[in-house]
Amino acid sequence: MNDNINQIYAAIGAEIETVGLDKVLENISDFDRSKIFGACSRLYLVNSLQKTKKTLDMRNDLDMWAMVNTDDLQVYLLCTCLDALADDNIGVGARFTNLLSGMPQLLKNQLTSSYAIIDEPSEDLNLWNGKRNEEKLNRVVDYLYLLRRNTFTHDANILPSALYSTGVMGYLCFIPAGVWTYSVYFCYQRKFHSEITVLRLVIVGVIRRMLKLSVDQQFVDAYWNNLERSILG
Repeated sequence: MNDNINQIYAAIGAEIETVGLDKVLENISDFDRSKIFGACSRLYLVNSLQKTKKTLDMRNDLDMWAMVNTDDLQVYLLCTCLDALADDNIGVGARFTNLLSGMPQLLKNQLTSSYAIIDEPSEDLNLWNGKRNEEKLNRVVDYLYLLRRNTFTHDANILPSALYSTGVMGYLCFIPAGVWTYSVYFCYQRKFHSEITVLRLVIVGVIRRMLKLSVDQQFVDAYWNNLERSILG
């Protein structure tokens, strides 16, 4: 158990109350505990890939290629974290959907406010903003499952992801019309906002809920503050 607890600390220590975590883990089911350990092992790998990026030389073409594809790999790994946390008693697609649709509304809002997934040219960003949250979430789930997870798994296709930016705010299209059923935009709302950081937030929130820890606005604010300190530090 101690090795697994250390892995949780290494993966998400800044986002959970580490004091008494061993007791918290004892009070959840073996099933949930194994899922948390599995997801945290992948989160630790994502953290390691982020650190590896800092060693790349952007003057080198191969390192530049690795930089871009490392981000795409991280998005894929984060999608598989959602697989790891989902219910095993139904099909893969259904359990992926059920996990995201069953999250607290606060976590759903993090996804639906970060993306715009529209059928251009018949739809535009104004139409997206007017859609019900449930419709938005369904499209985001389809995008994450069909394009980010399945395309990488089954077709080995590497697609661009929305990288973080310290200056750009607002919508930016990173999957244009014709690549997939929909055009995909990312809505930059703060420093270091990206697909990787928002998916990681959602996953940590799901883990906190499984640990019976609070998933509230205080958690979300602390997550973004901790992230900025870790990147700038």
